[in-house]
Amino acid sequence: MLQGTDLAIGITAIYQMSGGMGQTQPLRQDQQQRQGNDEFSVTLVHYSCLYGLYMLYYNITFNISMISEDKMSNNRVLMPFKENGHQHQHCLEAALLAAEKTCLERGVRLTSIRRRVLELVWRSHEPVKAYDILDKLRDEHYGSAPPTVYRALDFLQAKGLVHKIESLNAYVGCAEPDHRYQTQFLICHDCGAVAELDNVNIRRLLAENAKQLGFRIEHETIEIKGICSACAIENQ
Repeated sequence: MLQGTDLAIGITAIYQMSGGMGQTQPLRQDQQQRQGNDEFSVTLVHYSCLYGLYMLYYNITFNISMISEDKMSNNRVLMPFKENGHQHQHCLEAALLAAEKTCLERGVRLTSIRRRVLELVWRSHEPVKAYDILDKLRDEHYGSAPPTVYRALDFLQAKGLVHKIESLNAYVGCAEPDHRYQTQFLICHDCGAVAELDNVNIRRLLAENAKQLGFRIEHETIEIKGICSACAIENQ
């Protein structure tokens, strides 16, 4: 947005360009006898020029700021890679609160098994497989069977509380349950961490290309494997 300092600088620059408000060049000796309405006309021209330059400056600055904000809103990092010292307990607590809120608003139940499965998915920012969750539940004497775990995961995925990483057949927590768009995932093949992105430009480009081919997109999965910055530094 347009900042007060920028506006002041712009007005000062315009003021200097216009030669100062209400100031005119010294009149020649033979012009000094002209009537006051001529002087007024010259001053009015300066005011008009000043106003025109100011509006030009404002419109250019405003449009640039709007373009910048639009680009930022179209490209978001929903869940970044976590740095060393990251307090993951805060992520877990926030995820559980968001799940309770989401289920309450949608009139569905966050049962104890669904909540526990969500907790196990959010144990870290690395994808977790269904059978790993099942083993953990059995260790905790839940007496769970595979269908129970898969039903819980299907519920959580349908409500936008977890994502399935198709290439790994594993699950990660969703950073923003209310975000109902297909997102993109960056997967570190060293530590297993996952970052979640929302790039509207990617979705738009895919939609346009599919439309040109007469293809209707029903499900979109973009998973990119590589190495995160922390692992890259360790491997140097």
